[in-house]
Amino acid sequence: MGRSILLALLVSAVAVLAYTALEFYPQPFFPHSIEAGGIRLYSTGPIPQNAQTRLLEVQGIIGRSELYEAEPPLTLFLCDNARFFTFITSGGTGPVGANVLTQRIFCDTHQVTDEGAQLNDTFTRGASQQIVHVLIARRFGPQTYFTTPDWVGEGYSELIARRYGYPETWEPIFRSGGDEGSVGFRFFKHRRMVEYMMDAEKMPIERLITGAPNEAGVEERTRRWLWNRSEFE
Repeated sequence: MGRSILLALLVSAVAVLAYTALEFYPQPFFPHSIEAGGIRLYSTGPIPQNAQTRLLEVQGIIGRSELYEAEPPLTLFLCDNARFFTFITSGGTGPVGANVLTQRIFCDTHQVTDEGAQLNDTFTRGASQQIVHVLIARRFGPQTYFTTPDWVGEGYSELIARRYGYPETWEPIFRSGGDEGSVGFRFFKHRRMVEYMMDAEKMPIERLITGAPNEAGVEERTRRWLWNRSEFE
């Protein structure tokens, strides 16, 4: 009985070590690579022909962030095996997931390429959005990242990446105090709140991340700001 427990503990320890090593250094499983715009893309399969163009698009998007620094280079991983992607992202369903501790960003090939095996807009926006999360953790450290309110982290990453084209009906719903109920609407609301704090109250993102004000108060002030702005449009 004791030997069985010891063997189980040994197997568990080896599995944890293997997973940790894979998270910090997954490159051996991604033999193909290309670099453009200070971003290196590794892939389990052939590099898409438009990879350089898409990486430059991503660099142009994240370059809008006050937190962006070219060094150290950012790394993305394109994974064409669904089970491997789920494993390496700890159950992620894609299309793009990030580990802010290791600063590695993983993309599900099947969700970020089109029928011609070319990288699509989902790759550009999804990678940009996840990179912003990595930039926050890189600048302020994991502890600050994980204690930053969701509305700040989500809102800022959406503001920079502009991942979604939001329905025109959402803004009237939000400024009237309503809630459409979807995840996308939550991202839209948080983006507007960060936009308000940075544009109207002139709060730098550094201060917003390290000392975010009360969420309910910001939401109410953002609604009033949107009402006042709509009167002049």
